[in-house]
Amino acid sequence: MEHIETAHSETRNPLLMNYLRDLDITEQRARGIRTIKSSLKTAGLAEPTFEHRADWFVATIFSTTFIKGDDQIWLNKFVIHRLKERQLNALVYVKHNQDGITNEIYRDINNMNNVRDDIRATKELSRLTRLKLLQKVGSYRYTKYILIPSYTD
Repeated sequence: MEHIETAHSETRNPLLMNYLRDLDITEQRARGIRTIKSSLKTAGLAEPTFEHRADWFVATIFSTTFIKGDDQIWLNKFVIHRLKERQLNALVYVKHNQDGITNEIYRDINNMNNVRDDIRATKELSRLTRLKLLQKVGSYRYTKYILIPSYTD
C-alpha cells in the first residue's frame, strides 16, 4: 500500500462518495487519501491504515477520531505517555463520569469481547494508575478507577 496516494483513482463506494461530495468533504478528484491523512495529522490523531484485501479496500480510522473536539484537546495533555486508544477512551469516559470506570465498563467502551480481555483491561487500567492519571478505589470486584483531581478541568 506504499503507492496508495499515486494509484489510479476508482470510486469503490459511489453511495459514500456522493454523501461526502454533498457535505463538501470531497470533490471526487482523487485526493481523498491525502486529504484524510492530512486532516487526521492536523487534528493530532493517529494515521489511518489502508489495506487491499482480495477484491476490496479497507480504510481504518481509529476510534479517537470520534471523540469530541474539546475532549481531543484535553487528551493532548497525555500525549507524552503514548497511551493506547483504549486508555484514551477510558480517560474521556472518567472525565465525564465522576463515579469512575470499572474493568467491565472499560471492556464495554472498547469492544473487548475476547477471552482474557479482562486481564488485558486490568493491565491497561493499572498503567494509568502507575502514571498517576487515574486513582484506584476499592478492591477485587468492587475496584473502580477515578480521574486524579488535577486533571478534571
